[in-house]
Amino acid sequence: MNRFAHIVCVCLMLLGCAWSHAQNIPEHIAYTQVYGFLDELASDGVIDLSSHVKPYSRALIASKLREALAKDSMLSARQYVDLKFYLNNFSNECDTLPKSFVHWTNRKTFDLSLLEPSFHYRDQYFKCRIAPLLGMDLTYNRKGLLVKRWYGADVQLDIVGHVSVWGSVRDQSYSGKLLKDSYFDGILAKMYGARLSQGGYLNTLPGCEYKEASYGGDFSDVRAGIRVYDWWGSIGLVKDNVVWGDSYHSSNVLSGRAPSFPMLTLSLTPCKWFSFEYFHGWLVSNVADSSRYYVEEQYTDSTSRIHYRPKNKFMAANLFTFTPIKNLHLSVGNSIVYAEDNVQAAYFIPFAF
Repeated sequence: MNRFAHIVCVCLMLLGCAWSHAQNIPEHIAYTQVYGFLDELASDGVIDLSSHVKPYSRALIASKLREALAKDSMLSARQYVDLKFYLNNFSNECDTLPKSFVHWTNRKTFDLSLLEPSFHYRDQYFKCRIAPLLGMDLTYNRKGLLVKRWYGADVQLDIVGHVSVWGSVRDQSYSGKLLKDSYFDGILAKMYGARLSQGGYLNTLPGCEYKEASYGGDFSDVRAGIRVYDWWGSIGLVKDNVVWGDSYHSSNVLSGRAPSFPMLTLSLTPCKWFSFEYFHGWLVSNVADSSRYYVEEQYTDSTSRIHYRPKNKFMAANLFTFTPIKNLHLSVGNSIVYAEDNVQAAYFIPFAF
């Protein structure tokens, strides 16, 4: 085991020594309805929410929903109905099983629901949620119709109250008038058609490694991670999207529109008035390094093919947040994208660079 792996293991063991009470699984930023609902409650003064770092953990969302439930007299009829819906969606984090329309359950430890489909299990030391993903989104204006569809699965595990493991796979594709042959000049243009300014207008579609499909706009989104946590912080190895800063569409700090990338994360909240966020990520440069390559032998015709490896590219960022008074959150931080043959140790010191 190399020195870096030793450091990671030591950090995980140190964090794992303490007991915790709420799992630390992020809710994907694509679930904009619940994020918008929390923003609405914060704007109405129902909850106090520091919204500058996303994704939120499911435990944080559940705690804010319970905070709103304690102030239900401040909610409108529509907000109360929405609140009950989201509380059911985050039932695992509230130490209950969801209420389903059609389900098979023993009412104590597990629930297999057919509507909406999901499997839940919980006991003293282990929580589990498995759910299939299937959806469609339609975008229409005078330039035409764009259809987005996705399917996949989502798995969430919480072990002995201080280790969270999760994984999510979604296969997504776009179709519609804006992706027809007549709209693009060449295969390459069609392949990138779903993420560029279709028809001359801006969009909020994510940047991804799109497949070279016949109609363009196909890609797979994989998110996963393992995180050890306590009430005061967490450390993890994560592949996810990151949003830093407040905005309605795309933050100008970290927008979340970039593809998900693997990273080491550190999150600390030692007291109510201070929090700290840090990550070091591995990026894809898409720039070929002419000095790094491997040779593939073609045995059928005795020829060779050279494959050049991309240049290494990394990113590190930290964010200090202070809350001197309620509802006032002041943040300052640093970020750097660097390209070296290997990672630089200085950028693994969260507070230094």
